Amino acid sequence: MENQAIQNPTPEPTLTPVQISEPKAKFSAMYLVLSLFILLLLASTAFLYYQNIRLKKMLSVYQNSASPTPTTYQSPVPSTTTDTTANWKTYTDSEYKFSFMYPNDWKLNCLATELPDGWLDRNICDLVSPKALLDHGQISNGSYFVVGVSKPNPNYANFTEYLDYSSKQFGYTFKDRQINNISGKIGLTRGKETNFLFERNGHFINANWIYSENSESIDQILSTFKFTN
Repeated sequence: MENQAIQNPTPEPTLTPVQISEPKAKFSAMYLVLSLFILLLLASTAFLYYQNIRLKKMLSVYQNSASPTPTTYQSPVPSTTTDTTANWKTYTDSEYKFSFMYPNDWKLNCLATELPDGWLDRNICDLVSPKALLDHGQISNGSYFVVGVSKPNPNYANFTEYLDYSSKQFGYTFKDRQINNISGKIGLTRGKETNFLFERNGHFINANWIYSENSESIDQILSTFKFTN
């Protein structure tokens, strides 16, 4: 047998543990001084800002009290609305003391205002527009405006009875209407305004109209009715 060399085991190296030291928080003198400087700067900035705002408020109050804003007065702007009835003609009834205005191009026909003996009512006047075409009381164009007068009689002794009689005879319904200084009644036929009735000097005045045009001119004429005294 061959002689085998006996090998001594190689000793394992001994590991010496290395101790890792933990860093300790340290504030250097320079870092501390810098922090204090920043804090001081922020405090100074905030203080100056506050003083600036306060000074502005004080200055604003002083200026407002020392120099009040003058009040500006504006002259009223004249109205551009024109009165379409300003240059109209005027009808005045001397018997019953009322008047109304009408367009210059309308034709006015007047009769005596006093009722003849035995007459209960009659037309005082009528107005016809330029476009009106009348045939036996029927209008085919334009507008027709009539003012009549009635006096107390066996059919109606007062204004209330006159309204009741008119309602039964002609199917009118009535509603109150104040036109200038006249308190009267508007008569309606099938919901359409057709006449204006009022009492004057113990008589009953009835203004009624027919039109195939629009009602604007009729409404304007009606708006000019008034007692003359």
